[in-house]
Amino acid sequence: MNDRVTINIQDDILKLHDLGLLEKLLADKTTKRNILWASNAYRALGPQYDCNEEITSGLITGPHCSVIKTRARKATEQQSERTRQRAEVFTPPLGLPENERLRG
Repeated sequence: MNDRVTINIQDDILKLHDLGLLEKLLADKTTKRNILWASNAYRALGPQYDCNEEITSGLITGPHCSVIKTRARKATEQQSERTRQRAEVFTPPLGLPENERLRG
């Protein structure tokens, strides 16, 4: 039996948008504006995705509907990217017994 749960956040965002609820979820009650990206992780998509810019429904639906991801999916993608960019791979020294490799 497969106990995995698949979450398709994009479908949920589109449903909320269709119901007219997405704008309410993006609203910052304190500033009376929309919440900010607060990360430069999306800057490559354009200046409107800068960390100090507001998130609007148009920026997370339509052509860029895959921008928003679950934390688990985002973490996995970022880890893979770091591995590709920086070769963050640990290779133990060859020729040492397993118990000595772990002593560091």
